[in-house]
Amino acid sequence: MAESENIRERVKRLNPAALELCDEFEKRAAEKGSRGASVITTDDMTPEEEELALFEGFLKEGHEPATALLKAKQWLSDLKFLKR
Repeated sequence: MAESENIRERVKRLNPAALELCDEFEKRAAEKGSRGASVITTDDMTPEEEELALFEGFLKEGHEPATALLKAKQWLSDLKFLKR
């Protein structure tokens, strides 16, 4: 798998307002009952880096590693389908 990068720190350096917007979106989504792996990805991430970000998000949600990996792979597959 790809090496983990602190995307939040990178976004904060590049555009602090974007990070604030992401945080506000996550907060409001959670208030409305939204669930899911809340992660930040960037256009220059490889598929492996995106998978790792999703995997970490599912781990933070409390999923077991094997389940988190399966869910990350499925979400990445679904995202690729939506981008077509």
